[in-house]
Amino acid sequence: MKFKINRDEFSDVLFKIQGVCAQKSTLPILASCLIEAQEDGRISVRGTDLEVSISTSCKAEVKEVGQVAITARRLFDTVKSVSAAELVLSTEPNYWTVLDADRVHARIAGSHPEEFPQLSAVDDDLPVSMPAEDLLDMIEKTFFSISTDEARASFTGCFFKLTEQKTLQMVSTDGHRLSKIEIPIKDVDLEKVTDALAKGVIVPRKGLAELKRVLIADSIVRFGVKGDDLLVANENTQVTLRLIPGRFPNFEQVIPKALEHNVTISRESILAALKRAAFYTAKTGNTRITLSDSTLEIYAFDPEAGELSEPIPCDYSGPGASAGFNYKYLLDVVNVVEGDEFTFEMIDTESPTVIRDLARDDVLYIVMPMQI
Repeated sequence: MKFKINRDEFSDVLFKIQGVCAQKSTLPILASCLIEAQEDGRISVRGTDLEVSISTSCKAEVKEVGQVAITARRLFDTVKSVSAAELVLSTEPNYWTVLDADRVHARIAGSHPEEFPQLSAVDDDLPVSMPAEDLLDMIEKTFFSISTDEARASFTGCFFKLTEQKTLQMVSTDGHRLSKIEIPIKDVDLEKVTDALAKGVIVPRKGLAELKRVLIADSIVRFGVKGDDLLVANENTQVTLRLIPGRFPNFEQVIPKALEHNVTISRESILAALKRAAFYTAKTGNTRITLSDSTLEIYAFDPEAGELSEPIPCDYSGPGASAGFNYKYLLDVVNVVEGDEFTFEMIDTESPTVIRDLARDDVLYIVMPMQI
């Protein structure tokens, strides 16, 4: 194998696969990426941790086709460190890989390509297309409320469903808060949409994190479900995500139908107040919110740190109400609110509280109160 390639373009494709090439794995080959120089004048680079796989490619001057598995981090670090505009990569017997860039000459130990896991072929016939920036926005609005508790596997991913009305729905919950977003999809071939995607699948947190890393906002992405995988692709990159088996919780029954206390409040004001509250409740998260005429008061306390109270003007008239919350859960939601104002809707100290972004009627957040 031998090819000449632009350093920046090669660095970009190597960057995309770094997140799935685990340096600490029971299978050493997973620290490697598979590089293939192809007859069509492109090189492909693949990486996997067996749960998330990434295949990407770019143009190159291919002088000899071939493949090699090579440690992804070492190659990436070397490529991005050289100053040459172009470099040449070639293989020697026993899969030693040589990198030449101006005065830099490096030999990197490689492996036989057959040692690398077999990955799904790149699929050009995926039934749904949408702007990447829309998918990235949906991930941002739901990612923070995905659970990291492996004991509740179905909570460690995001519910992902294409409805009959041609909307894409994403929902996540960790049992303490819930995020839901649903947007229309214009370009979809419903006849090719699998039953799994129509019923809803659970996409792992790690896979969504990798999509955030590799997708370019101004591109178009295509996706579909095949077997146990969700495939997401743009022009040069395909990400294959192994779906989480099991059933996602029935989130619709958690969403309150009627709420007694409805407050409209400034995002900027409550964001600043919650950040100040963190100084006094970072360990416990204990924060109390009290509603009264035209005022929402935030009260944070910790026996060791002290206490803080701050009244915030708001649009509210009605009976007084009070409930305890973990300030971190509230802060996570407020951080992704886009509008200048949002609504804070409560029932009582035990029922879910609903937060709605007044700039986005397609997004809904729920935070459970806590006893403090």
